[in-house]
This record gives sequence, C-alpha cells and structure tokens, in this order.
Amino acid sequence: MRYLLICTALCAAAAPAMAGSVFAVDKIEVAATAASSVQARTLALLDGQRRALEIVLRRLAREDDWATLPPAATLPVEDLVSGFRIGDEKTTATGYTARLSVRFKPAAMRRLLQDLDIAVSEMQQTPALLLPVLEDGDGLKLWDDNWWQGTWRARDLNNSVVPLITPLGDVEDTAGAGAADILAGSPAHLAALNARYETDTVIVAHALATRSGQLGMTAYIFGAEASDVIIRTYRTGETAERLAGRAADDLLAILSERWKRHAAIDADLEGALLVRTDYEDLRGWNAIQTRLSEADLIRTITIREISAQRAYMDVAFAGSVAQLSDNLEQRGLQLMRDITGWRLSVSETP
Repeated sequence: MRYLLICTALCAAAAPAMAGSVFAVDKIEVAATAASSVQARTLALLDGQRRALEIVLRRLAREDDWATLPPAATLPVEDLVSGFRIGDEKTTATGYTARLSVRFKPAAMRRLLQDLDIAVSEMQQTPALLLPVLEDGDGLKLWDDNWWQGTWRARDLNNSVVPLITPLGDVEDTAGAGAADILAGSPAHLAALNARYETDTVIVAHALATRSGQLGMTAYIFGAEASDVIIRTYRTGETAERLAGRAADDLLAILSERWKRHAAIDADLEGALLVRTDYEDLRGWNAIQTRLSEADLIRTITIREISAQRAYMDVAFAGSVAQLSDNLEQRGLQLMRDITGWRLSVSETP
C-alpha cells in the first residue's frame, strides 16, 4: 500500500554531524575595560561577535575574494547571529573577560555573500586526524603535553572547512605508536590510528624548534588516495613557542584554501533532482533520512511517494551534482544515475 507525503524540510531530526559547523566559531577570547563591568561586558561581547563574523566570512569565501568582504564592524552582526554561549567569565569593577562561542544564521550568511557575488564554501571536508609532533633539544614528543600540542588545542579545529581531530593520547594511543613511528609514516601505525578515529587521512604536523629560536614546520599528509608535504620555516627573532601559533594558522589556511577551490559553490548555482531510494525496512529509511539531514548542500527535500521499501524524493541543493555527490558520500550515501534516473543508496562503508 502506498501513500503520499509532502514535506518542505528534512523529515528526520538531525543527528550530530561528523564535524562541527562552518557557521559556528568557538574559543573566542574576549576582554574589555570601561567605566563599569556592565559596559565592559557589552563591549567585549560585541567585539567577540564581530571577530567571529570576520572568521566565518573568511572561512566561507576563498582568499581571492577576501578583499571584497566588508569589514565586520560595518555589518549588522545582531541580525546575523543566531546565538552565543559564554564561558570562563571574570569581572572586576571596570573589566570583563570571557570565552565566547558564536553561531550564525546560515541562510542570512548565504544571502550576504550572494549579494556580494562571492562563491561560498560551506561543505566541510571529511575530518582528518592531526598528530602534532614536536622536536626540540629534548628529542621527539608526540603524546606529551607540550606547547606545540597546546597551540593546536587552542584552535577551533572542529568548525573549520577542513575539520581536524586530535587524538586522545591515552594508553591505547601511546602503546600503539611512538613519535618516531609516526614521523616515519609507518603504514601499520597510521592505519591503526585511522581505524580507531574513523578517518582516512592523517596529517603529521612536525615542528622543529632550534635553540636559536628558529621554527620549522613540515606537515606530512598521508591520504587514502594521495600524500603530500607542506614545508614552512620561521625566522623572526621570536621564540619558537610564540611562532607556533603562526605556523598552525598558516597550515590551516593552506589546507582550507585547497579544499575551498574544490568545494566553493557559485552564489547562483542551485539544482534539483528526482531521486529514488530503496531500503529494507523503517530502520533503513530512518538511517537514510538521518544521513541526508547531515548533508551541508541539501536545502529541502520533498517526498513525492513513499512505500514500505522505496521512496521518491525531490532534492533541492546548492552547487553542482558532482559536489552534491561528494557531500553525500561523506555522509555514507552514494548517488548514481542509471537508465531509470537518479538513485540513492547507503554506502558499504559510511
């Protein structure tokens, strides 16, 4: 028996995504002084939201378009923010400090960039495992608590367009691989870590700190299909610890720009497909809906027809069909076209 169901939004509640959101910024440190702590708080929170807005604008736009972006201070940030969370608040009679997390309205941010005719990169790459290795006068350090590890922990790695996972560094990690094994790119050790953290790419960020203050960073990217090396050297007279933040930000910027050139969506590029999906039972249908709800590029889904083991859907999306296919593949779904039209199925390895 068949019945018809129409919906203009996803029919399943969204499950937690594999990464964060490109429209969110965490770990913003804010501070201000004023005539009173209340005034200082207002100033600090406004400054934090504007800084977060600038981060998201640059995150969504390719570097070539940054010159076109308006200063965050000139934009109505209160109309773009969907909410924020405050932590570690401290006040004095005239001062205020806190840590801020800000969430922006996706539709409003898209419209802002669309009006500027800027391509948007809102699809996140599949998360990679980041292994920061420090080499200094005391030797190699991977699992130890050190300033190179702390530099990466202070960054908002989850909400980037290239989200990175840092390992737990627990007994299972430390017993399985040492710093020398990881730096040598041992296939067995990298495979074990990929399996544990459900990733298919490992980025080994090797920081070499000299006694003279020079810092060298070499990032070894061990991917499922290809590998690469990124090398940067810093000689500014500052300590290696102070240069670490610049090195980490540079690596994140390089990785992000590479991904954005692949994933950027033209502001006016949208499409729609009639898609058929088959499943064995209600549990299978719910699993497909959950994965669809995690796809960044899908705008709306209209169910045309549904039965106990099959559904036909109109899928409206941003970007190209190839980009949609990549986005769905990240969520464990495979989009294919055969003689009957477009078909969607669950991948064997989500």
